[in-house]
Amino acid sequence: MGMHLGLVHRSVAVAALLGLSAWAPAATAATFKVGSGPNCTHSTVAAAVAASEGSAGPDTVRVTRSAAYTQQAISFSVTQEVTITGGFADCTTDVEDATYTTINGSGGVQTTVMTISGSTGSLVHLRKLTISGGDIASASSILGGGIYYTGNGLLDIADSSISNNTGAYGGGINVNGTGDAAELDIGPNTTIFGNTAYYNGGGIFSNNIETAIRGDNILIDFNTATGITSGGNTTGGYGGGIHIRACLLPSIVELASPGVGQLGVVYSNSARYGGGVFIEGVQDCSSSGDAYLRMYSIDAMRRTKIQANQASVAGGGVYTSPNDYNANAADAYFWNASIIENTAPLASAIYLGADTTISGFGFQSFANFNVGMPPTGALPCNDDSNCGEISGNISPSTGQVIYGEAGTDFIASRIKISGNSGSELIRLPQAAIYDSLISDNTSTLRLIESNRLTLNGTTIAGNTIGTGGPQVLGVNTGGHASIDTAIIWQPGKQALHNDGDTPHVLDVISNDITTLTGSGSARLTVAEPRFVDPAHGDYFLTAASPAVDFAPAIVGDDRDLFGHTRNIDLALVDNKYGPRDLGALEREVVQPLVLNGTFDANVNIWPEVIVGVSSWDGTQNAPGTPAGGALHVLTNGTSISARKQCVHLPGPGTYTLNGWGKSTGSGPFTTGSYVRLGWEYRSAGSETCDGTVTSSGNLLLANNGTWRRPATPATIVVSNAAWTTDSSILVYLVVEDGPGSGIAPEAPTSTLNGWFDGITLDVLSDRIFANGFE
Repeated sequence: MGMHLGLVHRSVAVAALLGLSAWAPAATAATFKVGSGPNCTHSTVAAAVAASEGSAGPDTVRVTRSAAYTQQAISFSVTQEVTITGGFADCTTDVEDATYTTINGSGGVQTTVMTISGSTGSLVHLRKLTISGGDIASASSILGGGIYYTGNGLLDIADSSISNNTGAYGGGINVNGTGDAAELDIGPNTTIFGNTAYYNGGGIFSNNIETAIRGDNILIDFNTATGITSGGNTTGGYGGGIHIRACLLPSIVELASPGVGQLGVVYSNSARYGGGVFIEGVQDCSSSGDAYLRMYSIDAMRRTKIQANQASVAGGGVYTSPNDYNANAADAYFWNASIIENTAPLASAIYLGADTTISGFGFQSFANFNVGMPPTGALPCNDDSNCGEISGNISPSTGQVIYGEAGTDFIASRIKISGNSGSELIRLPQAAIYDSLISDNTSTLRLIESNRLTLNGTTIAGNTIGTGGPQVLGVNTGGHASIDTAIIWQPGKQALHNDGDTPHVLDVISNDITTLTGSGSARLTVAEPRFVDPAHGDYFLTAASPAVDFAPAIVGDDRDLFGHTRNIDLALVDNKYGPRDLGALEREVVQPLVLNGTFDANVNIWPEVIVGVSSWDGTQNAPGTPAGGALHVLTNGTSISARKQCVHLPGPGTYTLNGWGKSTGSGPFTTGSYVRLGWEYRSAGSETCDGTVTSSGNLLLANNGTWRRPATPATIVVSNAAWTTDSSILVYLVVEDGPGSGIAPEAPTSTLNGWFDGITLDVLSDRIFANGFE
């Protein structure tokens, strides 16, 4: 399906028109001042705008705070460019301030506060205004509550608040395009808050028009589309934040704002369908018009988000409703964007609808994450960060998180799908997921159910799947599964329930390969993936993971979940079938082998040996280590191993263990607490470094109040003959009364007090030098 790019072209045309206006002689522009008192030219906004129509323009209408604007029902037509702005205390000052001028419609005629008709080429700019109190009396009206715009020009709103209005369609703003040049721009520092629609579009109703919501500090929040109940039936209630409707003309919303602070741009709105955004290609139109949401980020630190919206029926975040009869699309495209923390009984994140009752050919309704080129103006995804996120969306045990009707597609690349809950995470006719992480979700049934399922370069792990889902994945009758270079690690669950044709499964590590095998399958392995810290959501691979350097290289500059280069061949690691890692994340370097050895803000990955005697200390740091803290041990006794870490070895070589330590002892090395590293090498241990110890030793770090790192590290030689895929070194953090070398300990009541930081395990090997690691 092609994407309409009229918004980009139109923006250029509008910019050119604005440029011509700025270039025109200043004498053509006029300023009209609305208010009460000296220098005011008009007492009403409508009269001032009407007067500006007699001027060549571009003109400015200043709505000062020298008068109270209550019981307002302003209506005007525009054929040229006019800016209507608040921010002036009275008509005598030419200095703007930060206080908006309020235009309030309550208490008068129950209608829209501001009704605007714009001819082709007209431009209306609204600035520093609070528009509130719109109160449409009749649900049969088509009008919006705060602003109703119809025409073929530009309505541009920035530095303003559209709040606490009630309308039939568009509680805050209702815009209707009558031609290809129609556009609504919502710019920086704009809030659309607390508005209510009887029918659809609690915040914005965007009909046959292109809308750009772009800039910092934009918030569409706490708006509601209630729907109207009559005779036991409820009509409407679509789009709590935004309703995108296409009938006679295309309707596109470009959503590109980081929101306000940590709040997403579409935040905490509510509706029956589409709590955040409802996208509709209308069925009863005589001609085709496609509806699109195009969502992307413009701030490298704060992603554009649809967040914490609620739907009482379906589609907490996004709901699409295409028209099958006229092939009117209703599609959503996301680039470097997030759908998080939304709720609904069905499809808390995304509902993809398709009208298949008329023609039966099943028009496509897409939710497309990060596939293909980004829109013009979109920031590329940050390195070391996923390119999109669906997380924290909550459906009950009877409703899916992502759901699609017949003929719909969900396409995702480089996204994190995590922390969601529902009956199923995904239930769709077609789902294609590339280079993505699906982790820590909860489902009562299978995690993913689809007719045609594609998983490529994806990790599925750490999810909680209920007794209603004995398998992780399900493919329906007549369907097909294609699974490549993937990790499916859900111990206790079968990988696939397949009612379709023979699946294509190639280069996969899973806890269960019996349900993946068949004539279309090859190179399947049962092996612990050895993630870095899955308990805390870190599904990077350790250097000794069997998923590292597993598969043949794939030609092309593709990237993993965090934007890292694929097909990195680690010289220390023997390739199983090639240099490509399985799953969502490529391991680019061997180091670090000891994980979180600098105790960066926590003591994760270091299990306690003795509970309660050690903790993270943010006040301490060894020289040259990151300012993330150190591990502190404080207890009584003669010797204690406080914490440990199991390190699997990626290959044979000479390994050197070292670290920084200090204590409250005096010395050097005569009395007080001694801080050391203990180690045990196992040639063929277990996943937790249990089993027969091949060799062991210890390394004294320090016994005084000065950080010290030994000049000579502990050396552990692992020969080719002694190394196996289960070879490991268990590292202990030990504090004692003596250095472990025959010196008599002090009394058992002695206080043991020591710190550790910068623990490293390096490897010296001709094989690793070949890859540039020295």
